Amino acid sequence: MKRYSIIVSSKFIKYHSIRTKWDIIHLLIEINKILVIESLSKDIRIKGNVNEANINIIINVDKMSRIFIVENSKIHSFQYPFFISDNEIRFDSFLVDNFVLSIVATVFNDVDQIHSLEFFLDRLWKIQEAYDIEDCFCKELEKLIIFLFTFEPGYLRYDYDIERNSEGHPLNHFDFYYSSNTTFKIGLNRELDFDKFCSIVDINDTCYNLEML
Repeated sequence: MKRYSIIVSSKFIKYHSIRTKWDIIHLLIEINKILVIESLSKDIRIKGNVNEANINIIINVDKMSRIFIVENSKIHSFQYPFFISDNEIRFDSFLVDNFVLSIVATVFNDVDQIHSLEFFLDRLWKIQEAYDIEDCFCKELEKLIIFLFTFEPGYLRYDYDIERNSEGHPLNHFDFYYSSNTTFKIGLNRELDFDKFCSIVDINDTCYNLEML
């Protein structure tokens, strides 16, 4: 397994909460931009204001690759649907560089409501026309757009929430899914560190069991 670590200020990535698929897509774009700019070194530190809190972004690239966003009291995780090899990021065999990321960012820009797939593809086709992008290249972009629109992120969050500790909101808990229509919590009887969190979601590691009370 390969692991990439990025330390950024909390303001470097426009990240406050993950509530929609679009939030996850925007994070994937921003994180990949950092990886491309920094030439995919294993440990990247983007300096911010000394008064700002830092966020640690860790990418485990394996049979099932995941991103982990680590704050003081939270760990967010979701699928990383790209492949990193030979200092390149690829989606299948398609090279994902800054040009591709800029197009994808434009396609998914300013999305705050539900849209059809055709809405995003129409945005892509307008970009193709404006910049005279070759059809074969645009077809690969279409595949990427369709995938991002339809993929299951597998979002999971661990939360240590001392301010809202109650029977319905345990001090240590998992939050499953990002949408308010589907999310639910499972409480934990102890604090969870990052390594244990990674182990729980690693399909190559030992499967954990819930002890029902």
